[in-house]
Amino acid sequence: MSEKKTMLLKFLFITIIGVSLVHAYIRKTRESSSDYECRYYLELCDPDHFTPCCEENHECTKIESLSEHYCINQAGLDMKCYEDYDCYDNYSVCSKDSQKCTCDKNYITRDGSCQSIIGGNCDTDSDCLPFNSVCLNDFCECEHNFKPISDRECITIFLELPCQEDKDCYDINRAMCSENNTCTCRKNSISKNAYFNQTCEKKSDCYDTDRAMCSKDKRCICRPNHQTVNNATCISLIGGFCWRHSDCLPENTICIFDKCLCDLNFRADESNLQCVPKLRTFCELDEDCYKIRHAKCSKDKECVCRDDTIPLDDIKCAPLLGGFCWKNEKCAVNNSICANNTCRCQVGFSFQSKFECSEGVYDGKTLLGETCQISSECRPQNSFCVDKKCQCKSGLVPKFNDQCIPATLGSPCEIDKDCAEVTHAMCSKNEKRCICRPNNSELNSSRCAPILGGFCWKNEPCAITNSVCVDNECQCKKYYKALSQHQCII
Repeated sequence: MSEKKTMLLKFLFITIIGVSLVHAYIRKTRESSSDYECRYYLELCDPDHFTPCCEENHECTKIESLSEHYCINQAGLDMKCYEDYDCYDNYSVCSKDSQKCTCDKNYITRDGSCQSIIGGNCDTDSDCLPFNSVCLNDFCECEHNFKPISDRECITIFLELPCQEDKDCYDINRAMCSENNTCTCRKNSISKNAYFNQTCEKKSDCYDTDRAMCSKDKRCICRPNHQTVNNATCISLIGGFCWRHSDCLPENTICIFDKCLCDLNFRADESNLQCVPKLRTFCELDEDCYKIRHAKCSKDKECVCRDDTIPLDDIKCAPLLGGFCWKNEKCAVNNSICANNTCRCQVGFSFQSKFECSEGVYDGKTLLGETCQISSECRPQNSFCVDKKCQCKSGLVPKFNDQCIPATLGSPCEIDKDCAEVTHAMCSKNEKRCICRPNNSELNSSRCAPILGGFCWKNEPCAITNSVCVDNECQCKKYYKALSQHQCII
């Protein structure tokens, strides 16, 4: 056999072996792939697989603390999250209160990302959002001759700064240190671009003439719909003039057509000083609805009125008869008033339903909250006369003004004892309603259960799936790991 034929046979042999190996690898890969199923949130995953996670926005990511790969929710700003590593935007974290991705401290949301304000990290001056700020030693600071009046705004050094001697006012032209140890204008000089409460002769003498004006007594003051900040400059309230969003002081305001207005799904309250969310706005927790009085977050993830209240408009809920009310608060029902933090019918009117007070009196007996001498005068069952007023017995709470019922979560209360019928509950100091104690979560209207790390009684069920009570503390079951206070994963 010639040397040429021998070389050809060797080549064919190597080619056949190579093709066979490739086919074997492909077959093995397909067999391996067929055994692997995509994983869901917080399940162990294979990062080398074609589709390690089932959900499009989930990514197979290594969690260093657990030394394993898990399918993690890649959440953008204002999207639902559980831990900081769920949030993929730079400088974003997972808020423990709202369970949404928000910008970290020293950063604010602009154009869908987190940008540095005074005190935030930076690489170049352009990374710093406030005007007249620079990047110095990797942090955003106000540039020379400028002073921060908030973490979002730098202003020029102004008169009335504290001083000890004239040289302390050197950066202010024709200024001196006064007997009151503040920088002031020298004799025969007047402040130019003056700040709040400084002397002026005309409007143009005041700094930021769009938001300030010269008063009749020759002092720079804020225009209507504006408010002073640090006694230095004026910043816009709702309806005030603005150039950009950061000019607007109240939370949830934006600058539209040179005017500060409430953002989408928000509306100005009666004082016109803050923007509150509208009813039916998306929420995750009750705290998301806290600016709407008597509102809560429903199972449908919308801000709705609490039980025993009804909407008066799209930003306000009012209590019905028997509902909790604040002192002097208007109740929803005609001829009713707020007495002892409960809406009741006025004197001369009697309870017909939680929606109606009608003229007339009951059978001569006293209703809850009304004056009495002895317990037999009190009409509701399980009530008695205390301090000359009809009240419910311990562990019971008023329903309207003629019933005493066991407390449930959300029931009005005065002290923790009023919520004793609800396991692991307490009376909130602010809203005076029965709520779950810290480190506990609602199971149903009459029971709270401890979360991971919460105190528990022996054999008591814990609120978190795959957790048990060990040594009076809720812990993940054997072979499970705690990812947060609310999750045990295998």
